[in-house]
Formats: sequence, C-alpha cells, structure tokens
Amino acid sequence: MDKFPETLPWSHINQIDVYTLRESQGLDYAFYQHDLSFGFKHGIEIVVGTKKKRHESKKCLVRVQYLSGNSWGKGTWIIVDLKFFMSVEDAIGHLTGETRIYKPKRKPELIRAMTEKQIKEYWGIKICQE
Repeated sequence: MDKFPETLPWSHINQIDVYTLRESQGLDYAFYQHDLSFGFKHGIEIVVGTKKKRHESKKCLVRVQYLSGNSWGKGTWIIVDLKFFMSVEDAIGHLTGETRIYKPKRKPELIRAMTEKQIKEYWGIKICQE
C-alpha cells in the first residue's frame, strides 16, 4: 500500500456510510470524516507510530481512533473507541471488513485488533504476573 484510500465504507444497523479522507500525511497519518445530519459527525483517525525513528526500526504500531463530534463552535471530538494494529494494511482491512484465517482448519474471521498483552509482547515490555 503506497497511500491511504480516498474513502472507507462503514456499515452499521443495515446502513452503509462512506467516510471520506479529509487529511493525510504519507502513510503516517490519515483522518476520515462522515457528516451526519443536524451538525453531528463521525471520524476515524489513523496514526502510525514507532518506538524509534522509522529508518532505525521496522516495528510500528498503528493506532485507530473512532471519533464522534459536532460542527458547532470549536467542533470538539470525543474518542469513542481505540484500537491498535501491527500494520496499516491490517488497520484498513479491519475498517473495510476484510477477513483472515487465524488458525488452520477454521473459518475466516474479521481482522482483529491487538490485545494489550500482544502489544506488550510486541514491544518487548515485561508483563507482571499477578
């Protein structure tokens, strides 16, 4: 993938909405927005982060924030949900409803976000045993 797609389809409650790309900075940042009626809007923010500078480390973590807000006054945003992925392709695949086979001889499942334990193992952070 060399750039973010211009639109992202999103389905909920038997209705398909389209989020349009409002802002993008290469493959490091993207902001999608969907305008609702009566001045409300939803957004999706995708941010790619690394522990070190990009050229020093191949490991990156992609943060996807689901936002809800209004267009009155300052147009404030509220974070509704936050998910992490190992690559931009996984994040976009999750948002567009792509599937993957996680275990042999099983049915394909929607691409899953990383758990807190997986994130800590990925960065090499020791997990305290309780």
